[in-house]
Amino acid sequence: VRPGSSPPNNPSYFDLNGDGRANLLDIQPFTNEVGFSGGKGITASDTTSVHLSPKSQTVAPGKTATYDVVVANAPHGVSLYDYTVQLSNAKAEIVDVQLGGNPTSVGQKKQISSDKTSAEVGAALLSISGVSHVVIGTVEIKGDSTGSTDISLDVSTLGDINNNKLGVN
Repeated sequence: VRPGSSPPNNPSYFDLNGDGRANLLDIQPFTNEVGFSGGKGITASDTTSVHLSPKSQTVAPGKTATYDVVVANAPHGVSLYDYTVQLSNAKAEIVDVQLGGNPTSVGQKKQISSDKTSAEVGAALLSISGVSHVVIGTVEIKGDSTGSTDISLDVSTLGDINNNKLGVN
């Protein structure tokens, strides 16, 4: 399947990022096919949480702070992720994002918006082992003016090294 084409009509394939098209983040990490194989399925007890660490920081205008993007409860590690970080206003800006897991150049996405208030980050074809604390990336924020801004994290896709899609709460 070519990136940007429609996924095959096959129930064993899964459109991981929900865009209705086959793309890099729909790749099955170990077989280079689109989507995850059947796997065991995910139950409520298998859900993971993803958060920014630390929870908050104070940054002077012109200075930067770095946040880790952390997956908690990933007993089979992480092989695929796709998330968006967003700032609530322009009192700060996203100046850099780093991908965790050393993904191949084929299986990665990192795009900071032109106004620097959001970043889309994704990677596939990697293997980050861990259980209770897996860092899947970092986000560097620079203070622009006095005040405060909220930082939100929205995870659209998370998969483990056994080709299971992980539920995120």
